[in-house]
Amino acid sequence: MWKSHWTRPCEDGFDNKTAYMLGWLRTTMPTAALPLLSYNSYPTKKEYIIGRESPPQVLYGHPGCTNGSVATMYVIPQSGFTVVALSNAADAGDASNSTVQILLQAIYDLGPKVDLILSLKESREMKLKQHEDMINDWEKHRDVGKYNCNAEELVGTYHGLGASIIDIKQSNNLAVVFGRQDRSRCELDRFNQYSLSFLPMDHKEILERAMIDWDYWTVGVFRFPGRWAKMEMGPI
Repeated sequence: MWKSHWTRPCEDGFDNKTAYMLGWLRTTMPTAALPLLSYNSYPTKKEYIIGRESPPQVLYGHPGCTNGSVATMYVIPQSGFTVVALSNAADAGDASNSTVQILLQAIYDLGPKVDLILSLKESREMKLKQHEDMINDWEKHRDVGKYNCNAEELVGTYHGLGASIIDIKQSNNLAVVFGRQDRSRCELDRFNQYSLSFLPMDHKEILERAMIDWDYWTVGVFRFPGRWAKMEMGPI
């Protein structure tokens, strides 16, 4: 299963390898990777990493970030133990991920002891600041005065990477629908000369719609240069 997997280094000083495959995370404690794939941020300080002075332990984790709720599960094969936490609320911090880390720390008597509530509060502040910075970058690059697209010509179905399907529709305004699922509908705003954008201004909307990978201002920008511009790639 792990022959083809995605990896990411964690600059935490431990250099324990972390890998991701088919929704599962594999890593070794101690590591800064435990919040990976959750609504929590990487630990801002090394003292927020659990088990820094305890023997290494391999674990497998699976997150569950859905509309309005979060879940975290870690399996420790050495002991055959599984820790699961479910939360019926999603926020800028991930209560289920922090709860699982608290349980792991207590069950395995990991040391030194970490105040994970303080870590969760700092993670929440970081997430909100990241969203604020993203909005500022989006507004900095936006120039609706240059907009020069014919809305009727944008309507249609678009295929990306041979798999993804998006539909640009028009009622009163243009909107995008992903995978032909009407619940995914997002209204589009004019962004720049040949581009439209949909960006959740409110962080709560990102949580409610489970937009977990929304961390950069270009994520929701669609550029349509074909009919109105030269095909050379330039600024969005």
